[in-house]
Amino acid sequence: MAASTAVHSNAFNFLSYLQGGVDPRTGQYTVAISLPALKVNNLAGPELSLQLLFNPLNAQDMGCGLGWSLQRTEYDPVRSIISLSSGETFKVNGVLPGMEGLCEIEEQKILSFKFYDQGNGRYLVAHKSGLLEELEELGATGSKMALPTRAHSIEGRTVSFFYEHLYFPFLLTRIEDEQAQTIFNSTRGSDNNVVMHVHPYAGEQGTPLATFELLLGSDNTVESLVLPTPERASWRFKYRKDPVTGLMFIVQAQTPVGGQDDITYDWSGHPLPPGAFSTTLPRVTHCKRDPGFGQEIVETQYSSSDTNFLGAGSGITWDNSGADNLYQASMDYVYQSTESWHVAGQAVKTIERLFNSFHLLTSELTTQGANVMTVSTEYYLQFDVPFSQQWPYCQLPKNTTTQWSSNTESLLRSQTEYREYDMQGNETLFKQANGVIVTSTYYPWEGEGQACPPDPKGFIRHLKNTTIKPELTAVHAAPVLSTTYTYKLLPSVNNVLDQWHVMDTALLESIDTQSTQVLQSTQYEYNNDVTDPLRHGLLARETLNINGHVMTTEYEYELVVSAKNDSGSGLVRTKIVNRSDVDSHTKTVLSEASIYSGQPLLVRDDNDVEIRYEYDALQRITRETVAPGTDYEAARNYSYILCSKPGDQATQTSKNVKGVLTFTFFDGFNRTIAEQRMNVDSKLNAQLIRPTYAALYDALGQLVEETEYDWEEEKDWPLVTHLRYDDWGQQFCSVGPDSVETYEVMEPRGADD
Repeated sequence: MAASTAVHSNAFNFLSYLQGGVDPRTGQYTVAISLPALKVNNLAGPELSLQLLFNPLNAQDMGCGLGWSLQRTEYDPVRSIISLSSGETFKVNGVLPGMEGLCEIEEQKILSFKFYDQGNGRYLVAHKSGLLEELEELGATGSKMALPTRAHSIEGRTVSFFYEHLYFPFLLTRIEDEQAQTIFNSTRGSDNNVVMHVHPYAGEQGTPLATFELLLGSDNTVESLVLPTPERASWRFKYRKDPVTGLMFIVQAQTPVGGQDDITYDWSGHPLPPGAFSTTLPRVTHCKRDPGFGQEIVETQYSSSDTNFLGAGSGITWDNSGADNLYQASMDYVYQSTESWHVAGQAVKTIERLFNSFHLLTSELTTQGANVMTVSTEYYLQFDVPFSQQWPYCQLPKNTTTQWSSNTESLLRSQTEYREYDMQGNETLFKQANGVIVTSTYYPWEGEGQACPPDPKGFIRHLKNTTIKPELTAVHAAPVLSTTYTYKLLPSVNNVLDQWHVMDTALLESIDTQSTQVLQSTQYEYNNDVTDPLRHGLLARETLNINGHVMTTEYEYELVVSAKNDSGSGLVRTKIVNRSDVDSHTKTVLSEASIYSGQPLLVRDDNDVEIRYEYDALQRITRETVAPGTDYEAARNYSYILCSKPGDQATQTSKNVKGVLTFTFFDGFNRTIAEQRMNVDSKLNAQLIRPTYAALYDALGQLVEETEYDWEEEKDWPLVTHLRYDDWGQQFCSVGPDSVETYEVMEPRGADD
């Protein structure tokens, strides 16, 4: 978060930091937990993804507990820091003169968004994806934060955000759609716990569809996150406070599927440059991941160089303005981290990563046994050129070379991928390792005649042409394929925002040295009625012309409000009708989707087979019904158990149309490790539960043993298959129950001719 992060570094702008676990760049252990995506405005958007993120460098409790936050876009006007919902963070340098409030962001190279200061504590973030976010300053003077108050999809659909807590002014308390329907709310009560409701009034008798609880300890850390299940399954966390920085770090995490991570730190780990808020920052040295239930523990150890993502040893002095300190360092500054996988106390696999002064991964060297795989990445960086003067695409890969080699043999093989980009970071050329070249061109933001109107926000984002060229040295070369696109404008819903681009035509051609042949063309038509918020902008007709024949696909949409069911009371029904001038036949495909989850409720395929689905609060299927409402109706039911305390095991139970129960058991990594089924054919005990399958994984996460059980009358015969892996991590041998060994060896280095 912009306001509460003790360290500002663009090392956190990369996805690896947001996936949870130990980040190899920073050496920090983080957790990211996704809540069900919020579907709004009858599936018309904008779609909202809610993610709870723990960052140990988040030094404040902003309402969700110390170190925890709902990931979102926000702007700190005091420090001039913009933080996006993607996790990227940048220093804002100021408003550009004569640009209608557009702000300069020197740290931003890829133009994925534009940030506008609209005055009076209001801001606008225009994303290249088309999403618009309105931000407004909240909180007390001196500690204000600009948070989203409204978001618009590119089509003009809107949601509004509210912050109404008396003591936590930055806590998101409510989200409403265009009809002022509450789709999310949260409270922090007198017990200090946070309760979040997803679609709080859409369930049975006006109850929430899903409720998540953050149970906080006396120090305001989140001790558990309770999921909406009958057994109150949960994530559970333990922390330790660093006495130097005062920051809280997770030392143990228990998952709802029964896994447990134990994390060990070097509390004087990363040194910081002079003038920083601390002399050191803890980093992870060991992470022991226990899947439980007889499976091998995965143990990794981490080490790092004396240099690091904070700029230690670079000669810089810490700048607390919010800019990335490492950008002050020399371009030859690098830092390294090593991740080693241990089995029986011995390192069996190591991954060495090297990062440059812009936090870009330049080398990743994986060693197991004598085998070495090296991935080297060259970027469009100009040496000894300040970051502010680098190309806009300087942080994008130019050449990516993968090499397979051995420490004991001379045979090796390498392959390279090459990429080019335009000035807004769109990929314009991709030469694959197999020689295939894909080129792409984009319409300029000013537009191009009737083919593409101007882009209202100045983004280059509309693909004009894609050409695929095969390897020219191939004996039987494939033709060059070229696809050209055109666009047209549609008004936004209720004409609130700018008009937006939709695809008008797509033309596929085959090109050779002699001629150009049209293979197929497609024309798209859309519903265009701004007073119809359900259908406006949705595809109405698609006309495909191929080899002189015309095939049309028509789309119809209907909002249905019906009796309450497990997924709420509303659905969108879509009917797709296919026609062709080849014959007089038509084909109709029908589907229904919940307006609350977007999950399919009814699907009728092109064979006229209907399947109806029901879900629980975590959007897991609880019932599948084939041919519902007919004499041939058949249903399969599912139930689930997750873990609320140590020792619990996650299971799934299915009951087929004949009433046969099947139990599936999972380990703490959510892997199937056992299955049992009711022995309905038994003459002695038809209710007896007998094993059908078992699996065993090793400390590298590899499946090494599978057991299938053969039932002979009342006796269970285990049929065991053993699996072996080479030092590339590839399965090369399976030993069956009959002891027959089957080999399939793939050598990445190629053959030694």
